[in-house]
Amino acid sequence: MPAPELLTELRNTMNAAKRANTHNRSIYARDCDQICFAALDCVGTVEKYERSTGDLITSLKCFLYLLTFLCKLSMVADTSSGWLVDAVYTITEKIENLAAESLLQEKTIKTQTLNLLLRESKKEVYEEWSDMRHKLLDLAVPLIDKRSLAKIEKLLDEFAAEAEQRAFPEFDLRELQAIRYKVHRQVYGRENTREELEQNLDNDSMRLIAVQEAALDGDYDAAERLCLPKIRDDYYDDNPEDWNNVLFEVYKQSGDTEKELTQAKKILLFSSARYWDIVKGICQEQNTWDDVRGPLLKQVQEQCRQYCYREILVSEKEWPLLLEDLSRDPEDIFDYEKYLRKDYPDQFFAICQQKIMARAERSVKRSNYRTIVRLLKKMVKWGGRQQAIETFWQLHQLYSDRPAMMEELASFKAFVTRN
Repeated sequence: MPAPELLTELRNTMNAAKRANTHNRSIYARDCDQICFAALDCVGTVEKYERSTGDLITSLKCFLYLLTFLCKLSMVADTSSGWLVDAVYTITEKIENLAAESLLQEKTIKTQTLNLLLRESKKEVYEEWSDMRHKLLDLAVPLIDKRSLAKIEKLLDEFAAEAEQRAFPEFDLRELQAIRYKVHRQVYGRENTREELEQNLDNDSMRLIAVQEAALDGDYDAAERLCLPKIRDDYYDDNPEDWNNVLFEVYKQSGDTEKELTQAKKILLFSSARYWDIVKGICQEQNTWDDVRGPLLKQVQEQCRQYCYREILVSEKEWPLLLEDLSRDPEDIFDYEKYLRKDYPDQFFAICQQKIMARAERSVKRSNYRTIVRLLKKMVKWGGRQQAIETFWQLHQLYSDRPAMMEELASFKAFVTRN
């Protein structure tokens, strides 16, 4: 398929998907999902085209079009299901791969790639999706040379001026300053831009670059010194740029196992369950895991959030401890059916009964009663028929003065009769 036809086909497909899923000028969550599925189908079409033709530039144009389309869609659609964000980041990954591939191509391809990325970053939608604008600019940095320097400097000035007009410009200004430094480093080299970096360490993004450069040079003491003033008592598990995570990576790269282990335990006790396996791996290498495991699990129980403790119990297959914890707070018992029902049916269904009775005690709405009936039906389907019927009669006796509950429980009685 010729390049112009591919772009036209994509535009027609995405516009048709948007029209078909717009109802009364609104795009609801389910409709937004359908548009995102159409975009992901288009991703497959572009990938197939790129493999068959090797046409990097057309493929990049297509992915940039899809990215911009979805970012615009986010301004008018209900994106609560999360599919739009997934689709955006899938497409962003494709753009990243093509930008990296362009570095290995001839000068003409590099220039075209740079121009496409810069042109796209100027589009109005990225005023709202500024983190995506920063991503596009970051991808452009390795393609910049002295001849294109003035162009991107002017663009960064324009974006900074736009940011200044916003109520909260700090994030954008911080990121733009870091991108400007990366541009200067790309053109002039690290040694010639060191002063610019050191003078702006109050900018966390610049400080992070300084940490990365120090670690790259093998100066892990300097990297540690840069991290320590930023360490706080709170922690953002899903953010790799949280300074606790950054410091852990410094220790890991340095080969200082003791500091790496200490930092991993600290982050684990912030309720970051993924660090359990990291601590476990280090201790197993040191042949200390058998001694560390029990006391550490107790610390997690006492200091971490409940979901973290339970996640670790599942990963360690500590079913009796999990049952014990769920018996104290049975709210999530139904989420653990696949782990507990088969080998511990009596304890599992007893905790299910406990959870249903607790919910009934604090329920006053019909919707809550329907939820109780759904849970009773689940118990029956899972083999807890006797326990579900016992719970039904307990509810019937305790709450006979609640007509709405009695009506909903009647549907359970009919269900049991049929099954």
